[in-house]
Amino acid sequence: MANLSRSQLAGLAQSVGFAGSDVNIAVAVALAESGGNPGAHNQQGLDDSYGLWQINMKGTMGPERRKKFGISSNTDLFRPAVNAKAAKIIHSEQGWSRGWTTYANGKYKEFLTNDPVLPTGPIENTPGKVGTPEEVEESTTDSSWYGSIANSINAAGKNVFNAGANFAFVGMAALLILLGVFLLVKNSVPLDKVVKTAANVLPAGKALKGVKKL
Repeated sequence: MANLSRSQLAGLAQSVGFAGSDVNIAVAVALAESGGNPGAHNQQGLDDSYGLWQINMKGTMGPERRKKFGISSNTDLFRPAVNAKAAKIIHSEQGWSRGWTTYANGKYKEFLTNDPVLPTGPIENTPGKVGTPEEVEESTTDSSWYGSIANSINAAGKNVFNAGANFAFVGMAALLILLGVFLLVKNSVPLDKVVKTAANVLPAGKALKGVKKL
């Protein structure tokens, strides 16, 4: 299995309960202990250490820890998820300084960053939709871009149409009023008749119904 990246190590640490600054510390300790190699195994001196966080199973610690970790073989610790769970148990019982030499001697600081390490994995885009970072980027750069342009064109079209329609109604209403006045003066047509005719011809003419008889 290939070495795990910082982001993958952060995801493992978070999955077993590490939080806050302990996530970055857990990543740094794993890199200092194993270089991110899930198959790392150290049998030198007082060590019989396995996996990412180099869980020591030397001597009498072996049987006790196998029971505590819920595993049947030390080689189970080559599995990243199992190793991360074991690391969390040791951290809860002993803390960083007692649990790992690379923390106590400060070697882990060579791999420590103050920037938050984002775990890899699915990213939530919208409610009910989950995608990889590439899928999320594709969906936001394609559909939303064209969608926003289409919405802008539709909105502009509606505004132009509404403005033109209103202008036409007002203009026609004004023409009808002038026509009514002209007929009234020339032919002495009753104003009530002009108003009634305008109201029937054009909706805007309904506004003339409120005009009182001269």
